[in-house]
Amino acid sequence: MEYDFIDKVPSEGIVLAFFSYRSVFFPYEVSDGNIIIKGEEDVDLAKAYECHFFDRDSEYRRIKRGSRGDIREVVLTKAQEDDMDTDLIFEEEVLVKPSYLEREGIPAKLLIVNRYRYSDNDLTVLDDYRISYR
Repeated sequence: MEYDFIDKVPSEGIVLAFFSYRSVFFPYEVSDGNIIIKGEEDVDLAKAYECHFFDRDSEYRRIKRGSRGDIREVVLTKAQEDDMDTDLIFEEEVLVKPSYLEREGIPAKLLIVNRYRYSDNDLTVLDDYRISYR
Protein backbone atom coordinates (compact mmCIF):
# COMPACT_ATOMS: atom_id res chain seq x y z
CA MET A 1 0.00 0.00 0.00
CA GLU A 2 1.12 3.54 -0.67
CA TYR A 3 1.27 6.07 2.16
CA ASP A 4 1.69 9.84 2.17
CA PHE A 5 4.24 9.58 5.01
CA ILE A 6 6.57 7.10 3.30
CA ASP A 7 9.34 9.69 2.80
CA LYS A 8 9.72 9.99 6.61
CA VAL A 9 9.99 6.26 7.31
CA PRO A 10 13.46 4.61 7.57
CA SER A 11 14.09 2.51 4.44
CA GLU A 12 14.06 -0.70 6.47
CA GLY A 13 13.63 -1.64 10.09
CA ILE A 14 10.84 -2.70 12.40
CA VAL A 15 7.26 -1.48 12.58
CA LEU A 16 5.30 -1.48 15.82
CA ALA A 17 1.69 -0.53 15.12
CA PHE A 18 -1.36 -0.52 17.36
CA PHE A 19 -4.91 -0.96 16.13
CA SER A 20 -8.06 -1.14 18.24
CA TYR A 21 -8.26 -4.87 17.58
CA ARG A 22 -4.58 -5.96 17.43
CA SER A 23 -0.95 -4.95 17.26
CA VAL A 24 1.70 -5.51 14.58
CA PHE A 25 5.40 -6.06 15.33
CA PHE A 26 7.33 -7.12 12.23
CA PRO A 27 10.36 -6.19 10.15
CA TYR A 28 9.58 -4.11 7.06
CA GLU A 29 11.25 -2.52 4.08
CA VAL A 30 10.32 0.28 1.73
CA SER A 31 10.28 -0.86 -1.88
CA ASP A 32 9.00 1.04 -4.92
CA GLY A 33 7.15 3.54 -2.72
CA ASN A 34 5.43 0.82 -0.68
CA ILE A 35 5.95 -0.52 2.83
CA ILE A 36 6.43 -4.27 2.69
CA ILE A 37 5.85 -5.93 6.06
CA LYS A 38 7.74 -9.21 6.22
CA GLY A 39 5.37 -11.88 7.51
CA GLU A 40 2.13 -9.87 7.29
CA GLU A 41 -0.05 -9.04 4.34
CA ASP A 42 -2.97 -6.68 3.92
CA VAL A 43 -2.12 -4.41 6.85
CA ASP A 44 -3.37 -0.86 6.34
CA LEU A 45 -1.03 1.13 8.58
CA ALA A 46 -3.01 4.31 7.93
CA LYS A 47 -5.76 2.80 10.10
CA ALA A 48 -3.46 2.25 13.09
CA TYR A 49 -3.90 4.71 15.94
CA GLU A 50 -0.17 4.55 16.69
CA CYS A 51 2.79 3.51 14.50
CA HIS A 52 6.51 3.40 15.21
CA PHE A 53 8.86 2.75 12.28
CA PHE A 54 12.42 2.44 13.53
CA ASP A 55 15.91 1.25 12.76
CA ARG A 56 19.17 1.66 14.68
CA ASP A 57 19.47 5.40 14.05
CA SER A 58 15.99 6.87 13.63
CA GLU A 59 12.31 6.54 14.39
CA TYR A 60 9.26 7.90 12.64
CA ARG A 61 6.25 8.00 14.95
CA ARG A 62 2.68 8.63 13.81
CA ILE A 63 -0.10 8.96 16.38
CA LYS A 64 -3.77 9.65 15.71
CA ARG A 65 -5.21 11.79 18.48
CA GLY A 66 -8.86 10.86 18.68
CA SER A 67 -9.84 13.74 20.93
CA ARG A 68 -8.59 16.26 18.38
CA GLY A 69 -9.05 14.24 15.22
CA ASP A 70 -5.54 15.06 14.02
CA ILE A 71 -2.29 13.18 13.50
CA ARG A 72 0.96 13.88 15.35
CA GLU A 73 4.11 12.98 13.44
CA VAL A 74 7.59 12.95 14.93
CA VAL A 75 10.97 12.07 13.47
CA LEU A 76 13.63 11.28 16.07
CA THR A 77 17.26 10.57 15.22
CA LYS A 78 20.43 9.50 16.98
CA ALA A 79 22.14 12.57 15.49
CA GLN A 80 19.79 14.83 17.50
CA GLU A 81 20.97 13.12 20.68
CA ASP A 82 24.60 13.85 19.82
CA ASP A 83 23.82 17.54 20.42
CA MET A 84 22.02 16.93 23.74
CA ASP A 85 23.41 16.99 27.26
CA THR A 86 24.50 13.40 27.90
CA ASP A 87 23.23 13.67 31.49
CA LEU A 88 19.71 14.04 30.07
CA ILE A 89 19.79 10.87 27.97
CA PHE A 90 19.04 7.51 29.56
CA GLU A 91 19.15 4.25 27.59
CA GLU A 92 17.42 1.07 28.67
CA GLU A 93 17.19 -2.31 27.02
CA VAL A 94 13.87 -4.12 26.93
CA LEU A 95 13.63 -7.85 26.26
CA VAL A 96 11.47 -8.93 23.35
CA LYS A 97 8.90 -11.63 24.00
CA PRO A 98 10.45 -15.00 22.99
CA SER A 99 7.67 -15.86 20.52
CA TYR A 100 8.56 -12.74 18.47
CA LEU A 101 12.17 -13.88 18.16
CA GLU A 102 11.02 -16.59 15.76
CA ARG A 103 10.43 -13.83 13.20
CA GLU A 104 13.48 -13.16 11.08
CA GLY A 105 14.86 -9.67 11.68
CA ILE A 106 13.52 -9.18 15.21
CA PRO A 107 16.29 -8.49 17.77
CA ALA A 108 16.31 -10.07 21.24
CA LYS A 109 16.31 -6.61 22.85
CA LEU A 110 14.95 -3.21 21.96
CA LEU A 111 16.77 -0.07 23.01
CA ILE A 112 14.66 2.74 24.45
CA VAL A 113 16.46 6.09 24.42
CA ASN A 114 14.74 8.37 26.93
CA ARG A 115 15.27 12.09 26.39
CA TYR A 116 14.86 14.27 29.45
CA ARG A 117 14.86 18.04 29.89
CA TYR A 118 14.70 20.49 32.76
CA SER A 119 11.32 22.08 33.40
CA ASP A 120 10.78 25.73 34.31
CA ASN A 121 10.92 24.59 37.95
CA ASP A 122 14.29 22.85 37.39
CA LEU A 123 12.74 19.40 37.60
CA THR A 124 13.90 16.63 35.29
CA VAL A 125 11.00 15.52 33.08
CA LEU A 126 10.76 13.01 30.26
CA ASP A 127 10.59 15.02 27.06
CA ASP A 128 10.46 12.18 24.53
CA TYR A 129 11.85 8.73 23.72
CA ARG A 130 13.13 6.89 20.69
CA ILE A 131 12.78 3.16 20.00
CA SER A 132 15.85 1.50 18.53
CA TYR A 133 18.00 -1.62 18.72
CA ARG A 134 21.73 -2.31 18.77
